[in-house]
Amino acid sequence: MREGLLYERLDDDVRALDPLIAATREEGERQGRFPEHGDLLNRWISPLFRDESKEDARIRLAACLLADTGWRAHPEFRAERGLEMALHGNWVGIESNGRGKMAQALFTNFGGGVGVVEELVSLCSMEELEQAARWGLAMRLGQRLSGGVAGPLELSSIGIDGDSIVLCVDRGDAELYGDPVAKRHRQLADAFGKDPKFRLA
Repeated sequence: MREGLLYERLDDDVRALDPLIAATREEGERQGRFPEHGDLLNRWISPLFRDESKEDARIRLAACLLADTGWRAHPEFRAERGLEMALHGNWVGIESNGRGKMAQALFTNFGGGVGVVEELVSLCSMEELEQAARWGLAMRLGQRLSGGVAGPLELSSIGIDGDSIVLCVDRGDAELYGDPVAKRHRQLADAFGKDPKFRLA
């Protein structure tokens, strides 16, 4: 009843907010390095996931908004931090299945490996976890390419072209495609069962 009365007093634009997206955006801005990074990262990886449901796209955005929150943690514990944040964070507007997918994405993004997390199988199907792992690998590639700043993501693109995952980078940023980026590109392509292809714009 108390919450209902408070809700009635909110402005229409506040009522229209998605509570999960609002909360993860706030957390990302509080703990991340660059406020706009999560939204930009989500737009950058979206061409790889055009056939997803609206709900999966929503969970993917929430994961992207949290993608830079682990940078202060010790590298050996970042993946576990991602699991903990997704599964036990004070989020609303998300069910256990969505928490499982977000946890898998963040675990992968924070360097937990390319496989699925077995403890999440009780929350999600293997197919869902494999898709969430692909989100995480795409996020991880974008993080490595950009270093967390906007420019490289704004001047590059990634997408599917036939049997290839194509990463296209502005000619002036060609040096960004070093061995670490190439490795993450290859891991992402492998997860899709495709070949990595690099192009200069």
